Amino acid sequence: MTKGFELFYKGIATAEMHLDALLFFSTI
Repeated sequence: MTKGFELFYKGIATAEMHLDALLFFSTI
């Protein structure tokens, strides 16, 4: 259960990082 939650959290963090990058590049 803990392992699944860790993977789930990492997935969200990665998605947020990609979204931030998209927003960052779209503002340039």
